[in-house]
Amino acid sequence: MFVMRVRSAGLLALVVALTISAAPAHASTALDQSQESGGGIFPVRSSSIAAQMFTAGKSGVLKQVDVTLGSNGVTGRDIVVEIRAAVAGLPTSTVLATALVPNGDIPQQQSAYDVWWLSVPLPDSVSVAGSQYALVLSDPTSPPFGGAQVLWGHSLIDGAYLDGDAVYSYDGGLSWVPYPNPRDFQFRTYVDAMPSSREECKLGGWKNFGERFKNQGDCVSFVLTGK
Repeated sequence: MFVMRVRSAGLLALVVALTISAAPAHASTALDQSQESGGGIFPVRSSSIAAQMFTAGKSGVLKQVDVTLGSNGVTGRDIVVEIRAAVAGLPTSTVLATALVPNGDIPQQQSAYDVWWLSVPLPDSVSVAGSQYALVLSDPTSPPFGGAQVLWGHSLIDGAYLDGDAVYSYDGGLSWVPYPNPRDFQFRTYVDAMPSSREECKLGGWKNFGERFKNQGDCVSFVLTGK
């Protein structure tokens, strides 16, 4: 797992430690969308589900997301990470991919605004350039209010990410409202790009997509059939 510790205070975000582990496994997987400005935190609970809307810039397979999290004493509760479809700039109930961040992977805060970058591999889901999606985080087994909680880092400046808003829900996802001011949660998305034309498969181009294709013909067949 990739872990970067970020200590945030006011408008400052100071990187104090960095541990590098495996990058996304596929050779063709690349960073697509991101918002890395920090300084604030939001409690992720059963009663406060948080989401960052984002617009895909690449077509292909969404393989991984990174988020910033910190725990102020939570034990035994995993964070649920979902990619959901979006309508009119808000999450829907349609879940495209789900993964867990184990409680033991979330570092304990040493000060009130500490959060860390954590990598979350995802089951494959389709990314279509220009389409909007929701990155949703929840702690479904937490008490509604009070007690220890996991916190997601967010920006303290307006318009840190221009292609989607931070939103939250206090009723289990039945309704969503924009985060005040507005702010944007910290996140990164990684897409395993797929060819969109036969020309991308030719002259050895099929090798640019990791181990997805066996040869040029296999690549061309994907372009023609989507399989």
